[in-house]
Amino acid sequence: YSENGADELLVFDLSRDDDEHEEAINLMRKINRVIRIPMIAGGNVKRLEDIKKILYAGAKRAIVNFSKPESAHRVEEAARRFGREKIVVSLNDFDGLFKHQRTVKEYCSGLVFMHILDLNSVMNVTDIPSIIVTDTKEESELFRILKNSGIEGVSGEYMSRTDREFTAFKERCEEEG
Repeated sequence: YSENGADELLVFDLSRDDDEHEEAINLMRKINRVIRIPMIAGGNVKRLEDIKKILYAGAKRAIVNFSKPESAHRVEEAARRFGREKIVVSLNDFDGLFKHQRTVKEYCSGLVFMHILDLNSVMNVTDIPSIIVTDTKEESELFRILKNSGIEGVSGEYMSRTDREFTAFKERCEEEG
């Protein structure tokens, strides 16, 4: 990804238990050693120690999943310890953002939406930079998403192809405004 012009690498730990989680953290360390772009990483964050491990593995920012009830407290605690600029919140729905609007505004530096929402509604609630994860394979749809104010990037199926030439895609984004 870094050799093909990507700006950042988004890494999700999808482990099911603590042993797999430790393997994922080790993989993040290995990834960080070979890339020349920032890594944002998260997943299976159950305690503040998990956020610390992700950051120490080389992630520029750690992602905390807001679909879990205890996440709001964890985000606040992590921001106080590591700094607001190190914390990103992932959201599956608009309700999570709406319910925790104050916490998001005060304690995180970015949002990762796990699918396309009503982007106009999202941008009316927050001005925090957001990344949209989408399964779309259509460049025209990606351009439409990126034209929304507050959207700083897209990820998902189209972007995850290892043969993707991001420099050319970014040039097409410029042409599309």
